[in-house]
Amino acid sequence: MLIRGFRSAWITIKEHRILLECRGGFPGEVMEFAARLAVEVCDFNSRGKKARVVKVYYNNKACVTTVTMASTDKTDCELEALLTGAWYNIYNGSPFDVRMVIVERGNESSDHYDHMEYLSSKVLESFDLENVRT
Repeated sequence: MLIRGFRSAWITIKEHRILLECRGGFPGEVMEFAARLAVEVCDFNSRGKKARVVKVYYNNKACVTTVTMASTDKTDCELEALLTGAWYNIYNGSPFDVRMVIVERGNESSDHYDHMEYLSSKVLESFDLENVRT
């Protein structure tokens, strides 16, 4: 179970519920800034307004920040390039990686459907399965 503290923390920015994870330490201000930047890119550029920021991961050994976003709309793949460009304009070449995961649409007509929860569960579940296999 992930809790606030060493290695991970959850934050909420607008409609985005984001997992901040750091390989060896506490999630810091740069990770929160990356999350806020990604949220702004998603909110202003997602055509169907379905893209959400799911996770920000910092690998302190390789010094790489990875932002994972998810959407049910394939046209949101263009957000990868927009976010990468914005990051490089601010940090001038600091190692940065963006992943856009496209998931199948859920049952949006259900009274219990929440778009952010659905995307988070699908994307983070796939990360958990990758970690179990390796």
